[in-house]
Amino acid sequence: ELELCNVTLGANETINHDPVLINRGGTDKINAVTLVGVCVRAAGGGECDAYVQTSIGGTWFDIADFHFTTATATKFFNLTTAAAVSDAAGTLPASPITDDTAVNTVLGDNLRVRLITSGAAYTGASTLKVYAIVR
Repeated sequence: ELELCNVTLGANETINHDPVLINRGGTDKINAVTLVGVCVRAAGGGECDAYVQTSIGGTWFDIADFHFTTATATKFFNLTTAAAVSDAAGTLPASPITDDTAVNTVLGDNLRVRLITSGAAYTGASTLKVYAIVR
């Protein structure tokens, strides 16, 4: 289990969290990933989007979006490369992707979270955590 993001929510902001490199020795690759997003709302809040991204060739693109508002929630996605994905035009998924969706696409060798909060600021001890279980 890898922790991709663990933050206390406050003022509105956009944060690109440090990437977590999966392919440490050059032999590991991501065949599938289960993503878990946990938002605990203490008070306040507008919208919080945790875009899980992967990169290929230095270009980051969205593979999932956990969209939270003013309620505590836990959400899951399971992505796999078992189904062939090809796009002769080389088009990456649109960014940002739609709220609470995931894209079955290629998976690079690292993951990160791009966090965007907007609307009323979260207060108190509101937190967001995103985990990945890579296979």
